[in-house]
Amino acid sequence: MKTTIKVKLKPLAKACFLPGLLGAMLTMPGQAGASLIERSIVVDSGENVSAYYDDVLDITWLKDANYAQTSGYNLGGKMTWSQAKSWTKDLTLGGYADWRLPQVQAINPGGLNYIVAFDGSSDYGYNSISVMHEMAYMFTVNLGLASAFNTDSTKNDDWVSYITGDEVNTSILGNEIEIDNLKSYKYWYGQDRSWTSGGSGGWAFNANNGYQFTEGKDAYNYAWVVHDGDIGEPVISEVPEPGSLALFGLAIFSLRVRNYVATSF
Repeated sequence: MKTTIKVKLKPLAKACFLPGLLGAMLTMPGQAGASLIERSIVVDSGENVSAYYDDVLDITWLKDANYAQTSGYNLGGKMTWSQAKSWTKDLTLGGYADWRLPQVQAINPGGLNYIVAFDGSSDYGYNSISVMHEMAYMFTVNLGLASAFNTDSTKNDDWVSYITGDEVNTSILGNEIEIDNLKSYKYWYGQDRSWTSGGSGGWAFNANNGYQFTEGKDAYNYAWVVHDGDIGEPVISEVPEPGSLALFGLAIFSLRVRNYVATSF
């Protein structure tokens, strides 16, 4: 019986995948383009926990974006910045410790930028596709979600189409990547910011509108935990996925056409 490792191509990767299909088929699985690779974290007592390994950021995301509630740690899942940091720091799952919140780092020299930009050119604002902004990268590149504003600062009328109640419905995106309990609300980053007036705030990302910003640490936001590196067990399916069979067939067809052309002249 044939087995395949499930690999989900990111929306931005699909656009450039087919033109290079033949070359991609000759490479290692998952190397054709950026992808989220399904993982299962084996738990001794209870159900295994689903996750995705991001082979660009080199981190593993829990598939459940509100695991604090699902696990029973927090009734609703919202926590202050300090509470979220403490929970992730103490979390052990499937024998894995050292979980953390997603991180935001400066995309330009000189430190984090607090000037709002709509084109992703700042650390603060909308439409970032930088690997330095892990939540924004997951939102925009991995999931293919849009923010409330276009890069030219005009309103994006389509951005609310994937909001269902208080959650982001990733099942309707058509990219085969589904996240459980992704709230259409704010999520904490692990980095903080010192206020010029004293005190400090925390970096956050608003999954409701794609806005990356800072706010007071006493605000109550959600926490989506990640782990450095590729952890968990590969997810194996007993039957090859139809999409994989179609791609393989197309690659064989392309190879035959290439050989025919080469031998006809």
